[in-house]
Amino acid sequence: VRVRDSNSDGWMAGTVSKLMPLRVFPDGQTYDDVFIHVEHTSEAAFHVGERVRVRDSNSDGWMAGTVSQLMPLKVFPDGQTYDEVFIHVEHTGEAAFQVGERVRVRDSNKYGWMAGTVSELIPLKAFPDGQTYDEVFIHVEHTGEAAFQVGERVRVRDSNSDVWMAGTVSKLMPLRVFPDGQTYDEVFIHVKREDGDNTGESFAQPLVRGAYLLIMCANLLVMNV
Repeated sequence: VRVRDSNSDGWMAGTVSKLMPLRVFPDGQTYDDVFIHVEHTSEAAFHVGERVRVRDSNSDGWMAGTVSQLMPLKVFPDGQTYDEVFIHVEHTGEAAFQVGERVRVRDSNKYGWMAGTVSELIPLKAFPDGQTYDEVFIHVEHTGEAAFQVGERVRVRDSNSDVWMAGTVSKLMPLRVFPDGQTYDEVFIHVKREDGDNTGESFAQPLVRGAYLLIMCANLLVMNV
């Protein structure tokens, strides 16, 4: 809804909290109140986990975030470990993130993007590749890259000047790999699939398909005897 107490006041967006008496939580306020003027807006209700953008005034830049509470309406801005109320909250239509999803993250436009894995949704946290702890980041973007799987064959290195090493994924969060010829696993800044695609096929999957074909062939031979 939108609310105000007089025609000289500006309208405030809010959420109905009680019907009798009619009470509303105005966006940006931690308590509900009664208002002389209350109007329907046709805006869709927010839901916990929804991706939104927020700011407290028209002079502030928009911040992306995740809805954590509905009454009062609270949001975890990306890069922040606590939720807050905001005067301006807008739907964005952005797809919600998923735990285990591959993303790219950074804290400023001055920094390069880092690949990583989502570890927590509210607040939104990710394990950057090459790091053993998860963090919040101001900028988090979907990449469409398929999630890695334990047992998947990959290539790894820590810098562009290093040669690629083949290895096997041993853990997903944080992303750890056993390089071939090494008895311990590590985190690496650069991890990519051996074939360069995003199918996320496990090293074991071709073997499973091969075994299945062998069984089928054996069954056919038995039927023809």
